Order: sequence, then C-alpha cells, then structure tokens
Amino acid sequence: MKAITFDRFDAGIDLRKGATVADANRMRDMLNCDVTNGLAISKRPGLRYIKSLSDDSVGLFALGAELSVVTQSSLGSASAPVQLFRSLVVSGFLYVVVKLAGGETRHYWHDAGTGDKAITDALCPHTRQVVGLAGKVFAPSPDGSTVRFSATNNPRDWTTADDAGFLPISHHGGGRVTALAVYRGMLAVFTDSHVQIWRVDPDPAQHSLVDIAHGIGSEHPFSITPVSGDVLFMGAAGVRSLSSQAQSGNLVDLDIGSPIDSLAVDMMARNPQYDIIGHYSQALGKFLLFMGAEVLVYSFSRSSKMAAWSRWVLPSFVQGAAELMGSTYIRIGNQLHKLDPDQHTDSGNPFPVSVDFGYLALKAPGSLKRLIGMDAVIDGECNVSMAYNEAVTTDEGVSATLSGDTRPHGTIPIELHGTAFAPRFRCTHDKPFRLDLLTLYYDVMGVR
Repeated sequence: MKAITFDRFDAGIDLRKGATVADANRMRDMLNCDVTNGLAISKRPGLRYIKSLSDDSVGLFALGAELSVVTQSSLGSASAPVQLFRSLVVSGFLYVVVKLAGGETRHYWHDAGTGDKAITDALCPHTRQVVGLAGKVFAPSPDGSTVRFSATNNPRDWTTADDAGFLPISHHGGGRVTALAVYRGMLAVFTDSHVQIWRVDPDPAQHSLVDIAHGIGSEHPFSITPVSGDVLFMGAAGVRSLSSQAQSGNLVDLDIGSPIDSLAVDMMARNPQYDIIGHYSQALGKFLLFMGAEVLVYSFSRSSKMAAWSRWVLPSFVQGAAELMGSTYIRIGNQLHKLDPDQHTDSGNPFPVSVDFGYLALKAPGSLKRLIGMDAVIDGECNVSMAYNEAVTTDEGVSATLSGDTRPHGTIPIELHGTAFAPRFRCTHDKPFRLDLLTLYYDVMGVR
C-alpha cells in the first residue's frame, strides 16, 4: 500500500489546465473559503451585522476615526445622491463624487461650513473618477482626451493659468482615458489601449511623462486598487497587475489573474449591471473584487510564498467597503456589516463552503489504482466525497462526514477503482472549517 499527503494548499483556484492534468495543489473551485498564511484552506470571514444606515445615504468610507456616508444634507444639494463614486481628502477637507437623482455626476468639496458644497467652476469635468496627488485633484475630461487638474490645495479652482490645467494624454499615443490611479507616488492614466505614467508636481510646469505601457488598459475604473506598491485592476480578460520589472525598470502587464481568467470573465458576464469595486483589506491581507454579490479574492503572502485565488458569494450586492481600526466593513443595501474572522455565519445565516480538487493521478498517471482509505486533519466538520471518473465528473463515491484529526482513530475506509480521484469537501453550518491535511492510501494495479 502506498500513501500520498497533501498539506500545502498554496495555489488556490487555477483553471489554466484541465481538471485531469492540473497540479495537486491547484483547485478547481473554492467557494466561500480561502488560503491562509499557514497554507491551509479555511472558511471565509462571516458578516457581523453592525447597524442600519439611513435610507437617504449612499456609499461607505472611513473619515478620521469614523465610518461615514453621503447624504443630501451633507452635500447641501437640491438633489438627492443615489451613488457615491469616489471620496478623498484634499487639503484637510472631504472631496466626493456622486451621482444625483437626475442622473448627472457632480463633484463636492466640504470646505464650506454650511450650504451647497458643489464645485461650480466651469472647467471642472464632473466625471466619475478622481485622484488626489501633489495637492491637486485630477479627473478625466468628459470626452476622455485629456486629464484635467485643479489648482494646488484649491479644488474649487480648475481655471487659474499656471496652476490648474490639463495633461495632454492624446498627444502620447491617443486612446480614451478610462481610469486614474496613484502608482508609486505618480499618476497612472489608464486608457482603452495603454497606461501612461506621469510624474506630477504642485507646479504644472514640472509635470512630465515617465513611461507608457502599451497593450493594457481597463474599462472598470473602480476596480483599480493600490496594493503594496502595485496597482491591481480588472482588464478585459481578467485581473491584471501594473508593476515594474526589477531588472529593467520597464512597465509590464503581470498576469497575476491568469489562473482565474475564465472565471473572472464569466463573473463579469453574469453581473453587467454592477460596477466592479476593488478593495484591499489590510485587516485580512486580501485583495477583494466585488461584482454584485460575487467576490474574487486574492490571498497573498511573501513570507509564506503564497498567492491564491478563491471566490465568495455574499447575501446581496456590495455598495462599498472601508477599513477602520484594523477591521474591514462593507455596505449591503442600507446595512453595515463587518467581515469578521470569528463569525462563521452571515449575520446568523449559514453559508455553503466547498473545495473541489482536480483529479489526482497519485504520481502514476494512466495507471489503474485501487483507493483504499484516507485521513484528514480538519478544524470543524465537513462532508467529503470522491469523484473517480474523469469522463463523467458528476460520478462520485464515498460520502462521509469528517471532523478533527482522523489519523489517531484509524484510516477512513474507501473502496474505489480508477486512474485518478478528485476529493470534494462540502459544509453548510455555523461552525468554523479549515482543511490542514489530506492523505490518500492506495495500490497501483497496472496500466488500464
């Protein structure tokens, strides 16, 4: 009898190869779970209900030591806000971009004590995305041909010569500006065909183009998220990373999302009505991409040499996310929730967890094998089954409920024959779940 143990689940979902030829640590699916820094597979944080938010409010962001929202009264507007696009602090005051009930987008700066806080300068572009850098606010022009910027420390002024103005994006490769981001202290301007990197300064005469990365872009401006000196975003084919090669210093498109490209494209197709929202959770150490109620999750750790994708499904679509005092909060409808690792339900409602391995050839591809038994180390409880027919993936045998460390209590008996086997773990309860180790015992019977 032979045995093989799997105890390093460091790759997460990887769909680049078929289920019958993928490496043993690369999963076909991980629903409502993710990879820990200890390279185990663990149930995702549950939602802890915090409070209800006012019906006339939109958005969610951290301001100072509090979580905040936008209301009609806070804007001093004659029209109600229906969506918050961006929030940032400029010269010590809150700057927001909102969609109003009439459908128009407007910029507001909260420097005034009372009254309407709308930006009224005729050259303010009032587009959906803004970035604050070098004391200025940058925003794409309505036609996407340039990036306009405000006067230094005065985002009410978009007109004053030699202080406010625009970056001539169309002079450097054309393209339509679709998004902005801060990249290593510089301004990254995304177009539909490339990314321009600009070094900007309080003095517009010092603005300069640093580099252009061709062949990459994004049509999803709110997916763009700074993460550990890099910028992650959703491109046309999946999640991408804007980074520099250490050897050359040239910008490249690093395909960190390539393991789940097909999954990302399918999720975008299922949720076309929602803006894709990117958020880096410092509390969890994960990059989250919200697409309605579905979430792509990137767990990474340099010390553990781990970079793994998984997916979550939440009760309803997420309108915003924010970090405050070591915790991650999300807004669902008019309810505020905390993503709490100590919570094992979504505000009292259990959610399903599943882990699907690819077909494991047990180091003897093409050979007929007799599966004899298995052991597992599990925190919590789950049901495990074993798929044994690569040609018919729904064929499963052996269904058992496991918990704890099974090794001291005798091997879990299994009687299956096949060339490869795909373990599948399932649970839906209000308890924790973590898979630390799986051992399969088998005999090789020869070539089939």
